[in-house]
Amino acid sequence: MYSIAKFGSSTMKENDIYSDSDLLVVCPANYRKKLYKKYTDQGFSVTLLSQSQLEYMQKKNSLFIQHLKRDAKIIADDNSKLRGFLDGCAFTPPDEAEISRCENTIQYIASLPNTLSTSAWKADFLYCISRDYLVKKLARENILSFGFKDICSNSADMFNIRQNELHKLSMLRKAKAAYRNTFSCDFDIGEINYKWLVSLGNAFGINIETDKYMGFDFVVGRSFNSTYEKLRTLELLYLVARSIGYFHPDHKLVTNFICNPNLYGSSRKCSDDTISKYMLDIHSGIANKVMHWTASPLRFASLQSFQ
Repeated sequence: MYSIAKFGSSTMKENDIYSDSDLLVVCPANYRKKLYKKYTDQGFSVTLLSQSQLEYMQKKNSLFIQHLKRDAKIIADDNSKLRGFLDGCAFTPPDEAEISRCENTIQYIASLPNTLSTSAWKADFLYCISRDYLVKKLARENILSFGFKDICSNSADMFNIRQNELHKLSMLRKAKAAYRNTFSCDFDIGEINYKWLVSLGNAFGINIETDKYMGFDFVVGRSFNSTYEKLRTLELLYLVARSIGYFHPDHKLVTNFICNPNLYGSSRKCSDDTISKYMLDIHSGIANKVMHWTASPLRFASLQSFQ
């Protein structure tokens, strides 16, 4: 399959200055790096998938497939293979195990330090997981919502989350954009993290313990809920490590895992083992430098600037 499709806020006419320009590229492995570079250089946030990955995602009842089916604008499609595949994908609501995994990840995020340096990273991670959680909770009610405004509106109606609480989620969205693009926020990101976590816990009965762990020893031994959760943790460790001068010998590969996970097939077992090794290496590097929390906010873009 060789197909390219736009999706996300731009295709739903909801895009603003905080939106990504999302592009799906489905192609054989030998084209991936070339196409990834081509479209990222054009300013797109590229999701690279193979046909087998799409089929696996549908087997797992991924709501991303339903998002593509309903909202994607296909701009290249060899023999209409992508459209034919999507049209044949039936909707199945997430099961309780999937909801529980999301709730566990929310609890994990809450437990991590909420310092000046890490609050923007935490806001980014928290926003992404919260949005995913609300999408799945709505899907359990047979409501498909993928746009931010739609998610907020339906969550207010279905779960009685007040508008002033959902405003905290919109502020997290701004903090996410700031984290990824290095511009400043005119509000206390750490306070917004805390308030949104409280609102989320109250709305869904999630037991939230904030700032439970102030070091990194527990992180490397965690049984992660997903590759995504593990990669976000690797990202945090390496951001802190780079801020104190640690440079991993495989720096380019580490940052590629973090920034371009689909490009390197990070869900495969061999890659999962590699990520675990990098986490242990970086944790040791931090410990050897007698790490103290840096006072400077950590930013995603800084990882790529070191390449």
